Amino acid sequence: MKDTLDRVVPFYQKEILPVLKQGKTILIVAHGNSLRALTMYLENLNEQEVSMLNIATGIPHVYDFSVDMHLTGKVYL
Repeated sequence: MKDTLDRVVPFYQKEILPVLKQGKTILIVAHGNSLRALTMYLENLNEQEVSMLNIATGIPHVYDFSVDMHLTGKVYL
């Protein structure tokens, strides 16, 4: 997980976060481990919590952020 996290977080910070700050909506489609790493980062989960995480396949998971990009909500559609 550490290797995946080390790749996902910089990508998120460089490519995704600036677009979100513009108020745009983004759809991220990725492999399970990449999504786990991103979820771990966004939700501030530890390794044990993320290992118990079940990410549903093919069901969008929506995150809501405040203006200062703090996570304010999440829901599966």
